[in-house]
Amino acid sequence: MAGAPSVDDEYYQKFIEGTPVRLVKNKTYPLLAQSKVALVTSGTATLETALFDVPQVVCYETPLPKLIRWAFNHILKVKYISLVNLVANREIVKEMFADRFTVDGIADQLYQLLPGMPGREKMLAGYQEVREKLGNRIAPDQAATIMYDLIKKHREELIRLAKERAEAEAKAAAEAAERARIKAEQEAERARIKAQEEAERARIKAQEEAERARVKAEEQLRIAEEQMRKAQEMSEENSHQNPPVSE
Repeated sequence: MAGAPSVDDEYYQKFIEGTPVRLVKNKTYPLLAQSKVALVTSGTATLETALFDVPQVVCYETPLPKLIRWAFNHILKVKYISLVNLVANREIVKEMFADRFTVDGIADQLYQLLPGMPGREKMLAGYQEVREKLGNRIAPDQAATIMYDLIKKHREELIRLAKERAEAEAKAAAEAAERARIKAEQEAERARIKAQEEAERARIKAQEEAERARVKAEEQLRIAEEQMRKAQEMSEENSHQNPPVSE
């Protein structure tokens, strides 16, 4: 087993203790040169393994595997996690991560790559495709260029999405402002019409009250005149019945 220089030996011992597996460090290339198949953590090691023509299964354990798988399928724009698949832009090596990271699943994929198995020749043919895409340039430099291009495309995609979101939010804000303006105008118009209607009702009511007051005043005047007329008639009648006495 090739151990990472940054990981303590004690970490590996709990996995290989009691087995014939021996831990080696800083000897990745000699180990690959003697390997038939390899289980490789995603990173530059996947491309190095491919250049040594060692069929491999790529693995990476993640927390919340189902959530990571959903995010990888619906949010992330990168299709693969291994450099081999990224360079080829298709699946050449199996990537066992998130919800696919299981002991039985990994063992089954490794078994299909053993000498004499059809999966082995298919993967080796895929490695040749990767070599052709890398060309005569230094592999790490080419891989770095590919990774840079992928990151650049991802950044451009994020910028595009952010711009579209900002434009959509600005459009939504403008539409909301327009709806608010129209609503305010409609409410103002309804208020104006209501005020006019109330003013008209008040005017009509005032006219009606004034008319009733006029009619009442005329009736009172008529009654008063009638009373005065009757009083005058009675006064004249009394004068005829009782003429004044001369001395």
